[in-house]
This record gives sequence, structure tokens and C-alpha cells, in this order.
Amino acid sequence: MKDTNDVNGSRRREAPEGDASVDSESLTVEDLQSAAVYDRHDSQVARVRDVVLADDGRPEALVMDVGGFLGIGSHVVSIGMDRLGVRQGAEKGDVRIYLSMTDDDLRNLPEYPGPTFPPAGAGYKH
Repeated sequence: MKDTNDVNGSRRREAPEGDASVDSESLTVEDLQSAAVYDRHDSQVARVRDVVLADDGRPEALVMDVGGFLGIGSHVVSIGMDRLGVRQGAEKGDVRIYLSMTDDDLRNLPEYPGPTFPPAGAGYKH
């Protein structure tokens, strides 16, 4: 992997070879559910917990568990799709989310005050 500048001018490592950037609108809730989230240093910092859907059914934001272990002690945050990069590996289902924030940045975001979570992968409207 080589270093590159992201949209905010921060240095980050490019995604692994064979990954392709994908339009988040082409992905389903199932594609995004439980996807790994990587920071600008290419370290995994979170997992997608759920997907917030816009009125038209497209993904609007991802709800993520940051920190903790098996969901215990985690900090739940929501980040809009416009702030995320989505890449898909050569194999179906290998979806990775990239953002230009660090783990500390994520932990400093306010706790997501969303509705009671539906069953995993169900998605919900905000």
C-alpha cells in the first residue's frame, strides 16, 4: 500500500490492492451491516452496527460501535455516508468503510441518540 491524501488533505494509506471504490447507493443494508471501519491510518476502529435509511430507502448514515469488547463498553456513533469512503474487495461481501477520522476523533463524537435498534441488518429510517 502507498500513502495518499484523502479528501480532507490528511495522509492515509490506500486500500488493499484488488479493492474497488463503490457507490454506497448500490449497496444494501446487508452489504454494509457489520462492515469493518478503518481510520486515516488504515487501522480498524469500528464495526457497522446498523444503517440509517433516507426516506427513499438509500443508506443515509452508518451507526458504528467504537471501542468496547463484544458491544460492552462501546461508544455508539452515527456518521453520514457523505463523510465515508466505501470499498469492496474482490469477494462479494468484503465491504470496507474508510473515514478520515482517528479512533480518538470517533470516541469524541456524541453518543448516537437513535431509536431502539431493530434486529441486526434490518435497517431503519431516521
